[in-house]
Amino acid sequence: MNREKLAWLTSVVLVAILAFQIPGTLAHRDDDYNFIRTLLDIHRQVSVNYVEPVDEQKLQQAAIEGMLGQLDPYTVYIPPANQEQFENMLEGNFKGVGIQLEQNAKGEAEVITPIEDSPAFRAGVQAGSGAAGPGAGAAGMRPPLAIRHQYPAVEGSCRHR
Repeated sequence: MNREKLAWLTSVVLVAILAFQIPGTLAHRDDDYNFIRTLLDIHRQVSVNYVEPVDEQKLQQAAIEGMLGQLDPYTVYIPPANQEQFENMLEGNFKGVGIQLEQNAKGEAEVITPIEDSPAFRAGVQAGSGAAGPGAGAAGMRPPLAIRHQYPAVEGSCRHR
């Protein structure tokens, strides 16, 4: 008999907890649906009535960035296509020579620091040294992005001046 009372009491408590949780959950769901409905209405109005054709992808990305931009500079949306690259960055895995570059006053790439235990570190690259792409001479100094895009990373390779 004692077990039966405990079972009934437990059932009543669980039903009471659910009864108090459901209305809050439904209200929150209604708020979510109202928010989405507003976004969809705005999207349709812009798509139909804007003077020029709109790029749907840009509108969606801008809506996401606008929402997250109200929080702080560190909260960002990572699209599924960039998820693997982002996770590799978080894990500290990299491919390449292992240096951080910045652009100096002359517009040339300059090594900020070699990453510890990277090919560049083992080759003796120092902070402040110039960085050029493979085979570049003294006149071959380039901005960091030009080097990065022109010479894709090859694991284990290292050149420095």
